[in-house]
Amino acid sequence: MSKLPPLPPLPSRQIMDDVWERPFNFKEILGKNNEFISSHVSSLYVDSETLKNNFDFFLHTLKLLLNERRFEFEIFCENYECIKLINSELKERENLTLHLQDDLQLIDRSYIEPDSFDKFNLTIPLTYIMWNVDFQDKAKISLFRINNCLANNNGNTEITKESLMRLREIISSLNKYQPENDLQKIILVSNYLQEHVQFIESEESKAADGIYIVTTPFSKEELHRRSSLIEAVINDNYGLCMSIANTSTLLLNNPVFQVNVRSIFGPGHAWNEVELDGIKQYMDNTWCITRNNNRVPGALKAQSFSSDYLLFGEDKAQTIGYHTPTVTAFNNIISSRESISKEDFSRGQIEEAKHVLSRKIPFTYSGKLTFPSYKK
Repeated sequence: MSKLPPLPPLPSRQIMDDVWERPFNFKEILGKNNEFISSHVSSLYVDSETLKNNFDFFLHTLKLLLNERRFEFEIFCENYECIKLINSELKERENLTLHLQDDLQLIDRSYIEPDSFDKFNLTIPLTYIMWNVDFQDKAKISLFRINNCLANNNGNTEITKESLMRLREIISSLNKYQPENDLQKIILVSNYLQEHVQFIESEESKAADGIYIVTTPFSKEELHRRSSLIEAVINDNYGLCMSIANTSTLLLNNPVFQVNVRSIFGPGHAWNEVELDGIKQYMDNTWCITRNNNRVPGALKAQSFSSDYLLFGEDKAQTIGYHTPTVTAFNNIISSRESISKEDFSRGQIEEAKHVLSRKIPFTYSGKLTFPSYKK
């Protein structure tokens, strides 16, 4: 089995289940006194224009908050210019993390150099990381947001160059089938995940039709930690909804496939938001595996392709449950259910695209398991 990153800590902003603090917009505290700032501000969001025009007050605010906080202070930055400006004025290393926001564009990110900043920690949106971010060994990443706050308590907090190389290998292998449009790319990635990935939450994995038990060399806690990481999916062919959704994002949101996909998180589940032909819908490759009508007996592993949870709309999401997003991919604009199409993507078009691809790739699988499994 591959070596995986350490378990991420629980973010300090989580107050209780489903209750998260919102970072203050820097605009909201302009002119406020020290007492207000000290008692109300636990993290900040800054945009470049307000930051440039009020930089002295920002430095005063930052100094005040850093002196009073025993824990790491966090700033959510609109763009890379904000990060460079803050870095230029800091004199020494601070207990500070800056989170770069997602501008939702599919563009080259080679201008981002995380290793050039040594006065604070810097996190990069998951959706940027395949677009040539310039780092040497590993980079800190951000996955989701809850009410404008990070939610990295389950899943990767960093990704390595080695993992990016493996992701590019998979993308290259899929691109050899020469997909003609974004729909075919989405089907290719979903088919790859359904063919290879065994859903494993922990020693016991709950599914719609019961509980499945796996035998592994890991403790319950270690297995759950591993299952939440992208590396488990791409290297060892198992994972849970978080890692499957994040792998789906990376395999599609990159310079080769260029599909606008982001990870979504709701109560107890993670899936994806996909923009296709200007319309946003949901994609849940985890449910394509775990609720597949043709699975390996006694295991949460598909034996053939299912499109049942590929490109579905808000109406279906509400009908099937478990797909009410409280978290959207790392960006300052929170996606709402109103932005998702109510209707599913055309089943006929999906079947037609699958038929075209079936001349090149199989849509039935061997059913090989990573770990032995049986139904309880």
